[in-house]
Amino acid sequence: MNEFDEVSYSVGVALKQLRKNAGYKSYEQFAFGNKMSRIQYWKMENGNNFTLKSLLTILDIHQVEVTSFFVSLKKFSSITTDDSIRLNQIMDYVQLDKKAFGEKLGYKNSNILNHVLLGGKKISLPLARKIKKTFPTINLSWILKGEGSFLQSSNQGV
Repeated sequence: MNEFDEVSYSVGVALKQLRKNAGYKSYEQFAFGNKMSRIQYWKMENGNNFTLKSLLTILDIHQVEVTSFFVSLKKFSSITTDDSIRLNQIMDYVQLDKKAFGEKLGYKNSNILNHVLLGGKKISLPLARKIKKTFPTINLSWILKGEGSFLQSSNQGV
């Protein structure tokens, strides 16, 4: 993961936390309440497609200074989880970078992988099934929970 992706993801996570702290249960409520495009704000919370101007607008709504916002990003950056470690191990095993791995699984972008790699999400059952279908020698229980051996033994069912 490059530094830009990591910072973008961290900004999105921080914006989501600011919204929740302000009492908005959904990004839609926040966007509607502040006369913003729902799609644009959703993309921002997901670390995509935002400009400095739109970020400053949101920080102004929350009455947060830009410098303190960026200082606070440290707590949202790259949290290593068991799931992120396992996903990295799989990518190392199949010798693919994140982009190539995502494409091999059928994803148009690597957002789902970014969320897992940065510790924001767990490996979901649909993601695990795609990995298993694409790389059948990898044990599904290991992908999901780290249980059993990494590689599927010949006497185990799929």
